[in-house]
Amino acid sequence: MSHNNSIREIAWRQHTAGRPNSFFKRINDILDMYQLPSFNEIMNQHYNKLDWKNIVRTAISSHWTVKLKADCEEKSTLNLLSKRNLNIGQTHNVWDTISSSVKDVRKAATKVRMLTGTYMLQTLKAKFNQAEIDPTCPICNIEAEDLHHLLTSCPAYRHIRKSHFQQIKNIFVSKIESSAFTLSGDQLYCFPSLRHYSCNYDRAKFLTANVEEDIQKMEEELHGIRSDLEKNRQKQKNLNTEISRNENEGKKTDTQLMKIHQKIRKFNTDVEDLKSIEDPAPVDVTTLEEEVENLKESIQAHEDQKSEKQGRYEDAQIEVDEADSNFKVIEKEMRSKAEGGEPLRDDLGKVQAEIEQAKSHKKHYEMKFKEQEKKIADLKKKIDTYKAEIQTDIDKAFIVCPERRNTRRSVTNLESEINQINKRIKTEEKSRGNPEEITRRYNETKESYQKIRREVRQCRTFIERLEKVMIQRQQQYYEFRRFIAMRAKYFFIVLLSNRQYTGKMMFSHPKETLEMSVQPPTAEGEINRDMRSLSGGERSFATVCFILALWDAMESPFRCLDEFDVFMDMINRRISMDMMMHVAQSQKHKQFIFLTPQNMSQLGIAIADLHIFQMPDPDRGQGTLPFENVNRQQEDEDED
Repeated sequence: MSHNNSIREIAWRQHTAGRPNSFFKRINDILDMYQLPSFNEIMNQHYNKLDWKNIVRTAISSHWTVKLKADCEEKSTLNLLSKRNLNIGQTHNVWDTISSSVKDVRKAATKVRMLTGTYMLQTLKAKFNQAEIDPTCPICNIEAEDLHHLLTSCPAYRHIRKSHFQQIKNIFVSKIESSAFTLSGDQLYCFPSLRHYSCNYDRAKFLTANVEEDIQKMEEELHGIRSDLEKNRQKQKNLNTEISRNENEGKKTDTQLMKIHQKIRKFNTDVEDLKSIEDPAPVDVTTLEEEVENLKESIQAHEDQKSEKQGRYEDAQIEVDEADSNFKVIEKEMRSKAEGGEPLRDDLGKVQAEIEQAKSHKKHYEMKFKEQEKKIADLKKKIDTYKAEIQTDIDKAFIVCPERRNTRRSVTNLESEINQINKRIKTEEKSRGNPEEITRRYNETKESYQKIRREVRQCRTFIERLEKVMIQRQQQYYEFRRFIAMRAKYFFIVLLSNRQYTGKMMFSHPKETLEMSVQPPTAEGEINRDMRSLSGGERSFATVCFILALWDAMESPFRCLDEFDVFMDMINRRISMDMMMHVAQSQKHKQFIFLTPQNMSQLGIAIADLHIFQMPDPDRGQGTLPFENVNRQQEDEDED
């Protein structure tokens, strides 16, 4: 028991000393880092071995778990790790799903590398080797091997993928029920519809955090912490100054106390000396009387001196008491401030140790800096020498080849190639002729190439301009086609209105279709009739209106119609002929030809440029038509 108490006292003294490089200082740092009980708590409270091991194990696991998760958030090489499995002593979920066989362990290692993004796929190999490696999947040889290909489309893993996808689908269906939302705002509908609707907004409108306010709040907290740190430093400085001042005052007080004690001892000595004075031998009475008078005067003087010194002693004693009380107060304050300044001393010790270490590093790196400066100076001299040599070689090379070519090949490789080229030049000179002839042919070929290149460039420019012109013409064609369709629609409606018909034409240029609807006038109270219920004359009239509308939109010089009025009654026939004659009379630069088996004399049409040719009626028993005689008669008329 006494041995343990001695050890505890030694530990207390070492801890109180606060040396920056002591064992107990390092112990305090470790306890603070892992947030374990402080040294004072450990000394005051006795832990048994098992409890202490559990406390230490829990603290270390918690510390490194938090640090590892923080590193996963900050470092890009760790952000693919599963943060749920980063607790100390807990393995990845993949290792919980396999057996202890070597085959399963190897497969699981590959799975973990894929999940953490450290597996080298063919696309990554091709990227790192600048496309020197084929990125195609070596298993299926269908497409590039990336993570999406392996997980969703590689045929070799179809049976594995099918089982896992079925499990994933069951989990999704059980979790999201009918629908769910993704982080980006998209809405998903599960089996059996399997629909996906994208969100129209890039950002969430509600329930969003203001990151700028958080940043501002953190900056304010950081500013407050820095202000507190500066105040604590200033407070430490003031406390150190006050401690020094109190120490000086304590020293002065000790000196004053020593002086006062010396005076008291001197006074006591004088009193003892006065008391120990012996009476002299009897002498003459006169002499004795004189001596008595002198002694009385001396006694009176000494009494006065004693009274004075007694008063001074009492004053000094009062000063001593006051100084003693002040000393006790100052000593108490010093102890309290010393206890309060203990952490500051620890911090001061840390700072001093860091300063010493920084000075050592500074001295070390200054020496390294001087060495590097010397090396740099030597290298600069070598570089200048090499530059001069290189410039000389460059000047020589410019004489041979004015144009510089950049290459990564070595000098030995280039010299070997130069020797091979020289051999080839000699061989070519023997087989093909002198260099002057080859140079002349080269210049001619080069000029021809440049000429062809200019022509090709001009052709490309012409083709580009032609493409622009064709695009413009196509646009104008679309516009012109639209205007023609509008014009035909308008004239069709105008022509139908001659008999109070209503109708419209609908063009579909992409489908290349034309739909036409016509509605004849209806009696009062009669509903509109369907197009299929029109009579033959009404349909023929609508057809004539349609043809006239198309003629007006077309630029053909000849306009022909055959048997257009076969199914018309006299009214429709009259109106149709009037319309066609009016159009023919207004368009004198075009020729209109109308063929009809009906008699035209009853219509009473009289136009200056109108010629009516009536063919003879055919005989009932005639087997052939007299085309030959008519042709001969026409030829005779032409000859005349």
